[in-house]
Amino acid sequence: MTMLPQGTQPSPTPETRPAPVTRAPSLPCAFGYSLASRPGSSRLPACAQSLPTELLCNIFSFLPLDAHSHCALVCRHWYACVPPTRTRLARWREQHPWLPYLPCSRLALSYSSRIYPWLARQHCPLVPELQRQHHEWLHQENHLQQGPFRHQQDLQTAQQQEQTAQSFLTGLVLYSLSQQVVQARHLTLRPVPLAWPDQQTVNRCLFSHCSRWLAVTCIIPGGGINQGRSRVLHLYGYEEGSWRQQTLVGAPDKPVSVIAFTATPADRLLSAHGPDVRIWRKQAHTGDWHSSLLCRTLSSYSIYMITAMRNGDIITLSDRRRADALDSTGFLMLISLCQGDSWAPATAYFDAFLPRITSLSSRSCRLVLGGGCSQQCTDTRHINSLHFWYKDPGANSPGGWRHHQSLVEEQNDYLQGAMFSPGADLLLLRFSQGLFSLWALDAQCRLCQIPLAVPRCQPARTGWNRLAHFRGDGRQLAVACSPHRIQFLHSTASGAWQVGDTLERPFQADDRREPDDTHCVIRLSSSGRFLMWLTAWRVEIWQRDPGNPWRRVVERTSPEGAHPMPQAGLLRHGEAIWTLVADPVQSLCIHGPDTQGQLIEKGRITTTDIHSGSNAQSADGLSLLLGRLGAAPVMLHLDVPANSDSRDPDRPEHSGQ
Repeated sequence: MTMLPQGTQPSPTPETRPAPVTRAPSLPCAFGYSLASRPGSSRLPACAQSLPTELLCNIFSFLPLDAHSHCALVCRHWYACVPPTRTRLARWREQHPWLPYLPCSRLALSYSSRIYPWLARQHCPLVPELQRQHHEWLHQENHLQQGPFRHQQDLQTAQQQEQTAQSFLTGLVLYSLSQQVVQARHLTLRPVPLAWPDQQTVNRCLFSHCSRWLAVTCIIPGGGINQGRSRVLHLYGYEEGSWRQQTLVGAPDKPVSVIAFTATPADRLLSAHGPDVRIWRKQAHTGDWHSSLLCRTLSSYSIYMITAMRNGDIITLSDRRRADALDSTGFLMLISLCQGDSWAPATAYFDAFLPRITSLSSRSCRLVLGGGCSQQCTDTRHINSLHFWYKDPGANSPGGWRHHQSLVEEQNDYLQGAMFSPGADLLLLRFSQGLFSLWALDAQCRLCQIPLAVPRCQPARTGWNRLAHFRGDGRQLAVACSPHRIQFLHSTASGAWQVGDTLERPFQADDRREPDDTHCVIRLSSSGRFLMWLTAWRVEIWQRDPGNPWRRVVERTSPEGAHPMPQAGLLRHGEAIWTLVADPVQSLCIHGPDTQGQLIEKGRITTTDIHSGSNAQSADGLSLLLGRLGAAPVMLHLDVPANSDSRDPDRPEHSGQ
């Protein structure tokens, strides 16, 4: 999101003397138009800086948001007449410092088909300004596509204007969605029909960055083992208030193993079928989706990850693992460089080692792969190797991608995982015996250990990355030392890190005894004010207000032996959290802050389904996908009921499935 200018320039002195007619071309200009004198005024030119306040306000109300920033720089008088939305948006951005670290958002692309109808139904007061900014973005996009441009500078100017208009629209959309969710006392979860083949089970789902496309891989039924494990690809598009299945022309015969969406260029779907990676595009004249080959790994290798970076480059990771012939194992990475609306042939990088860990930051174009022991390892000295790949536009390497290896020594302990901070300037490492260490990264991804005693955690049965979570801006870290204790660490104003508060959950009479390696997941909200704490039989939400200690505001527990286990997660906007627990009837609840910042229950729906994974919610936070074995998935759409502000805040909104 582009930062909105806040400064002003000194007001120029108005010119009061009449100007000769011959000097008409040099009259003051605004937005490319000369300000001519009004009829009956003895042909005296009107001075732009002395226009009446009411007239200026009326003129500015017809301009898009990005033009307000230019108007505010003309003089103090104009600055005072600019509509307050620009200032409110800038203040909101200052109050939410984690916004620049959000995953790449392309919500402007789904504004007319998805977000505008939703906001219009809620009678959002910002809809007129959103409409003006949307028209401005379409105008700049059309101007850019009309080309060609005579000079490279003209092309760069047009690209910058289009990006600025889209950035302002995206920022205004995020602000509008957040305000609607926060100001609503009640939310409804409305089931939306989803055409689904009989007996197919959801394997993985993924929303696009613009939220208007949903890709789903599912397991087809069959009696044979191989047939039962075959995965097919379905694609849905959001059109006119419903999800409609898209036509995939020429789908490969081989099962799909990995899927991903690109952010740049938008509306591209990637899918792996055996050794091939194919890219799907929608045809404008038919509306069908056609695929073409992007890259191909070796036939004996298996693709396990496809990553689309923010700049458009695509990285494909594949390996060959043979327990009976370790000398035949190998790792292959393919980098496909983005070239406008297409990609160059992939560049291959081979290695004999098999990465034990993988962590990436698509926003910062950084990737780290962790292997086993280096050649310097001994019986009492364990040295872990880390391979960094990062984008350096000034590098002489192909496409600007550079690589270097770092060694991390830890006695009798091997590396178990790595996690980038939201800004990718920090790297959190986890070792097999439960030890964490925090490292700073410079522009060349060189490691510098931060002298910080991060608490040791017990080995967990679940993924270790569920035991630690950064705040949205990366300046605070929560670590689950056990299912009963969480340690907070934070960065000071000088940039130094230090150990902060400890949150301990006292044992209660009705609690169940659980070992230290039980299921545990923690998540900090973007602002760090709310903490989601999940174990095998309970989910809690804690809140901390400035100057006050942590306090528990939500607790949901499931009966002993209940299935499935409780689930919970963060919604994209408005600091909202969803919980799904059988207590005793299984229901999905939406919890979010009210206008006073206090967490309340805003919506509830009874369901027999479960959440379909970490990617089962849209980027705009308006859709959730639920599913269960042997049944069609259920798509839930978030809505604000009419006149919700007038309802009793203590009575949650209920709606049946």
